[in-house]
Amino acid sequence: MRTPRLYSILFALVFGSMVLVFLQNIVKWPQVADVNGAEYAVEEVEWTLDSWMDESLQNRVTAQFKRTLGTRPLFIRTHNQLFYSLYNESKTYVLVGKDNQLFAYNYFPSFRAFDLKEVEHWEQIAGGLKRLQDTLSTAGIEMLVVIAPNKVRYMPEKLPDHLKHEPGATSNWQRFVKECEKSNVNFLDLNQVFLEMKGRSRVDLFPNTGTHWSAYGATMAMDSIMRRFKHSEYTELHYETGQWTDSIVDGDIELAEHLNVWWPPSMNRQFMFDVEVDTMGRKRPNILFISDSYFWTINSLKLNHRMLSDQHSFWYYNNTNYDTEHGIVPVDSLDRWSELFSRDAVVIMGTESNLKEVPYGIIQDLNLELSR
Repeated sequence: MRTPRLYSILFALVFGSMVLVFLQNIVKWPQVADVNGAEYAVEEVEWTLDSWMDESLQNRVTAQFKRTLGTRPLFIRTHNQLFYSLYNESKTYVLVGKDNQLFAYNYFPSFRAFDLKEVEHWEQIAGGLKRLQDTLSTAGIEMLVVIAPNKVRYMPEKLPDHLKHEPGATSNWQRFVKECEKSNVNFLDLNQVFLEMKGRSRVDLFPNTGTHWSAYGATMAMDSIMRRFKHSEYTELHYETGQWTDSIVDGDIELAEHLNVWWPPSMNRQFMFDVEVDTMGRKRPNILFISDSYFWTINSLKLNHRMLSDQHSFWYYNNTNYDTEHGIVPVDSLDRWSELFSRDAVVIMGTESNLKEVPYGIIQDLNLELSR
């Protein structure tokens, strides 16, 4: 008698799953939260006889159906949870390290020097930056190149065992620093600063569930950037006291979210400093930041809004402008030279894994390349 009853239970489960898929896909009930992270768009294919005959049309329709299936996030999270819980394994780009540390895999190649560029490349980059720096200097505008830290390089001992924990013999970071020194480009190497603080900082410089710097790391970075400028009358940061908190800033749990599991690892408690900005008798400079995603933590903490002029701007990868004057618009819609010459300073920032993209094409946009 038990066998028929078991069959009935299995049938009910399978049939119930089919009904759930039908209801969710047709009437959008129950609501299912989408998965996190970016996905490639499904390529458009024209409805033609040729596309039908070579099956490209059918493949696109199938891919689109899978992408828009309402219960897809449920199945993805269940699948990912099984591998995470049973094998401590991720099915996304997130690396599950030791002691609850998560890493983004795209920061690993730069650590191992898999993406190494030739010395000639860095000579050209440093030369272009020097020409931009000298051009801005004629108008009394300072330029600073900032190398943001790499969590993988900071704590390679926490990487999973199947990945090598030793850095490559040389790296884009080392070559870039060397050429900046040779060309007298003003730069601030926070990658090195963070390494020197390892073991000495009582506060986490990176959240265990994120890839960008922590609130403390970002505060220290902004303070270091402002202190590198020659103008002593600029605003200053003061942060000496604070408290441990469960609150987060943008990016603190992005890797945990991108695991796309039901029960992601929890974030370690973070220390939030009580930040004071000294503006008494000081100038809030108009600074343009041209940066990758490391600037978002600074923005989330509102350090830029408190320390800088209301006219300051952020150019995300030299592609999208964020400011109060123009709003969110393509940088190509602006006059780059006019924007640069309206500033007190320009900061070009990128983390180690993005150095091969720095300075994000702005040298070409400004026609500062040397003719060959």
